[in-house]
Amino acid sequence: MVRSDVVELWRLYRGLKSEQKRHQFLQAAAKWQEALMLDRDKETLSFALKIVACEALKPSGAAYNDHNIYDVLEAPLGKPAADRLRQPQCPAQRVRNAHLHAGVFQGAELVRRAFLSSFQASAKPTANLDI
Repeated sequence: MVRSDVVELWRLYRGLKSEQKRHQFLQAAAKWQEALMLDRDKETLSFALKIVACEALKPSGAAYNDHNIYDVLEAPLGKPAADRLRQPQCPAQRVRNAHLHAGVFQGAELVRRAFLSSFQASAKPTANLDI
């Protein structure tokens, strides 16, 4: 059974007026899907790609070059929703910029990797178990 939001999304997609808008939507959707695939192992990159996917929906043109996630979400959700994202506990744009421009991690990727690498390095077989 197809979820109702998928049907609604398909209806909205089919209602887009130009091929350029459809292409823009598909690019944003591809970035979102990529972000979801990375959710578990690369949390910061996944989060940054979700921001990029949203920003890919902004209108084209020089007037919108400086618009970011807050501007994109403010259009459909209103200023209060965009302002909540600007709060220090969820600095979406800062996390995105720090990761994509400086390689800064905000998730647990490095902690998990460091823990597992030290575990694997210290784990030595105690017996030869040929089964």
